[in-house]
Amino acid sequence: MQFLLSAVLVLVQSSSAFQHSIHHLSPQTARCKNNNSPLWSKPSIHTQLSESKERDGEVMRNHKTNNERRGRRMESGQVRRGGSLRRKKARESSSELAFRNDDFFDQALQEGLSLTSIIEAASPKLTPRNKPDKTSNTLQPQAEFNIALNRLAECGEPGAAKEAERRLLGRLRSAPNHHKSTFLNVQLQMSFNTVLKAWSLECNNECSIDERDDDVSGAEHFLTKWEDLFLAGKVQVTPDRISFNSVIKSYSAQSHICRGNAAKAERVLKKMIQLSKTGISKNVRPDSGSFEMVVDAWEKCGEADSAQRGEQICNDMDELYESGAIDVRPTAVMLSRVIGSWAATYNAQRADELYQRMQRMYEAGNKSLKPDANTICSVIDAWASSTEQGAVRRADQLLRNLMDKYELGDKEMKPSTSMAFTSVIKALSKSPEKGAAMQAQKILYSSESVYGFSPNLTSYSLVLAAWAQSGEKRSGHMAGALLKEMNELHASGHRNIKPNTGCFNYVMDAWISSDVKGALERAETIFEVMESGGAEMQPDSHTYSSLINANIIARQPQRAIDLLEHMIDIYEGDDQKMKPNVDLFNTVLDACDKSCESDSGAKSLEILLRMEVLYENGNSDLQPNTNSLNSVLNALGKSHDAETAENLLNKYSKNKYATPNTASFNAVISAWVNKDSNGSALKAESLLKQMEHMMEMA
Repeated sequence: MQFLLSAVLVLVQSSSAFQHSIHHLSPQTARCKNNNSPLWSKPSIHTQLSESKERDGEVMRNHKTNNERRGRRMESGQVRRGGSLRRKKARESSSELAFRNDDFFDQALQEGLSLTSIIEAASPKLTPRNKPDKTSNTLQPQAEFNIALNRLAECGEPGAAKEAERRLLGRLRSAPNHHKSTFLNVQLQMSFNTVLKAWSLECNNECSIDERDDDVSGAEHFLTKWEDLFLAGKVQVTPDRISFNSVIKSYSAQSHICRGNAAKAERVLKKMIQLSKTGISKNVRPDSGSFEMVVDAWEKCGEADSAQRGEQICNDMDELYESGAIDVRPTAVMLSRVIGSWAATYNAQRADELYQRMQRMYEAGNKSLKPDANTICSVIDAWASSTEQGAVRRADQLLRNLMDKYELGDKEMKPSTSMAFTSVIKALSKSPEKGAAMQAQKILYSSESVYGFSPNLTSYSLVLAAWAQSGEKRSGHMAGALLKEMNELHASGHRNIKPNTGCFNYVMDAWISSDVKGALERAETIFEVMESGGAEMQPDSHTYSSLINANIIARQPQRAIDLLEHMIDIYEGDDQKMKPNVDLFNTVLDACDKSCESDSGAKSLEILLRMEVLYENGNSDLQPNTNSLNSVLNALGKSHDAETAENLLNKYSKNKYATPNTASFNAVISAWVNKDSNGSALKAESLLKQMEHMMEMA
């Protein structure tokens, strides 16, 4: 009978709870009901918050009732065994209400609730449920508070660090004598470090700035507060290594965008070293991680003295190690970063010296300091970009050593990218040393066959450039063969190796500089191929300039003039990349002057007049100069056209374009002398007097 009554009572309670849940359905759940969704659809966070407060209030009332009952039992001596177990279960039940899972946070953020609302609902343990008793300073366990505080620190929300700091300091004000327990002191230190961790994870440290020192981050500002609390006797725990490392991390993380953060990180590091030497604070001696974060900050900041500061920090570590701090010693990562900083400032010599020091320490037995491939590549890049004597040779030597180690079985010597190979090839492409072009081509092939790097247009273009400036007899043949290979690779599927205008220009230059029989004809053939090809290989101003110069060297001025006129026509057709320069005009004018053709004077004058038109149409960098004038005057003199030469001299004497000099007057005087006609001597004498007067005025 008693069993039946109990069952009925359970059914009545269940029915009442069900009706109560329907009565309190949230609007979101009600909508789900109208849409034939199950009644157990997930309620909104607003509903969860209100229900959470009701449950927390009920739990608090139950705790209060239990404590009153326990107090009466203690007074009567009727406390039974197992009380600690029941209290443990009560705390576990309370924790389930206090700490929600991550889904709760995600849903709250999606519904746009404030950070404070999320904290209040998910972590009520952050706030004391009851005011402290007058006779007791005990709050809920500090360990549970730390769990909630850590969740807040890692939530990633803006303002989380400031909120965590406020919660902790508020807790300290609520329980000023909580530090009587050693266990609580350990937990309290964890609380302080958790807040510092929150600041170090904060996206920006602008939430708590000291008005007296506006360049202090929120992390360092809180660290100062902690130290002040200790000096005032309000806490018995001091910042430790973890605390200071959090502050250093807060500066290091933003050093690449906040100028001066690297210096601030180093300032905190020096404070740690000083405190550890004086013995004021325990467990504050910096470890390798402390130094490494500061070195990382200097590397990322890119300031002028970043490499020097980073190396000095490594030296400071060596001093600490020698003084007995065996856990503090420069690591391979730190030295590699300093080497990278020196390389970034183009100080190849210093980067190489530090690399050699690292190599010697590794060979002496410190296996943790083995230079990796990327470290060596940093030194290679520095030498490849250097203009010092022997720089190219050193870069090539380091790359060969790296390749030898890899081929001997050290697979760690494989670079992560082909950048080092490209850097050395680029350096060799500018080297005047014999054999540089062939070495560049060998490196190109090794990067593909040995290291498996895919061929690319940049590397092939640089090798072509090396052959173009080598001046070797075989340079034309070698460059032509490489261009053919590029076409074959492109046809086989390597779409990124299609030869462009620059590649064809290098092959043309290689033929011209080879100075072998038939080189000019080969260059002309390449020019014709370019003209008949696609848009990516059309001739540009460099193409025309090279071919014009080649024809002038071959004593074919008419071909040079034709190319120049064709180039001008294309430029006037609104193709800006075909714009000629003054030097190219002067080269053609000088060729006309040195030719023995009878009409060279007329041709040179025509070129000069066209040059003047281009200048008057707005091309200020095509203004004729004195060299332009003198070449035309000489050509006219050799053509026995003294009258035209004198008229041109008088025109330029008015300083419209360029001022004539003694060479200009001598050219016209010679033209009159060579004319050998009536009055030519008087003309020559008159010009001589004008020249003397000009010299006196100067």
